[in-house]
Amino acid sequence: RRVLAVLLLMGAGGLGAGDGGGAGSDQAQPQPQAQGEAQAQAPLRVMVLLPEQAGLPALRLIVSHLRETLHLGSERAIDLHVEAAEFSHFPSEHYDALLADFLAAKYQSLPEDHRPQVIVAVWSSAYRFFKHYRDILFPRVPLVFAGVDPRELDAIGPLPLSTGVITQADITGTCLLYTS
Repeated sequence: RRVLAVLLLMGAGGLGAGDGGGAGSDQAQPQPQAQGEAQAQAPLRVMVLLPEQAGLPALRLIVSHLRETLHLGSERAIDLHVEAAEFSHFPSEHYDALLADFLAAKYQSLPEDHRPQVIVAVWSSAYRFFKHYRDILFPRVPLVFAGVDPRELDAIGPLPLSTGVITQADITGTCLLYTS
C-alpha cells in the first residue's frame, strides 16, 4: 500500500509529461481547470523494471499485486509497462549498456505524453541499474524501489527523486523457524 501511495503522489500532476506546447506553438493552451481535468483523465504511465524473468513466481506475484493495488487505489487508468532485465543471466556492464540503449530507443520513440511518469525498480539489481542509467533513460522521472535490502541501498547510494520499500531478509531466522 505504501508503494501505491508513493506512485500516485509521484505520478500526480503529470511528472515527465510534456507541457502541451511551448513558445510559438499553434496549439491553444488549455485553461487551468481544463488542463487539470485532462490530467485527471490521462492514465498514470508506470514502467516496472524486474531484475529477472517476469514468469518467476515471486516476480509474477509482485507484478500482480502492484497491478491490483494500483487499479484498486486510483480512479485514474493505469498504463503499466513491465520490463524483465534478466541481470543474473547476463551479469556484465556491456549487457547493462545494451539494455539501456534498448530501453532508450523503446521509450524515447514514444510521444512525450506517453512516456513513463513513474518508474519502479524491483530488487537491488534494478535499483543499481537505474543508479547508472536513469539520467540517460528517464531524467527527472520519479523512481520507486521495492524489495531493496537496506545494506544494498547504503552500498549503492541514494537516488534523487526516489523512495520506496526496503526489505531485509532474515535467512538464518527463516531456516531456524523451518527446522524447529
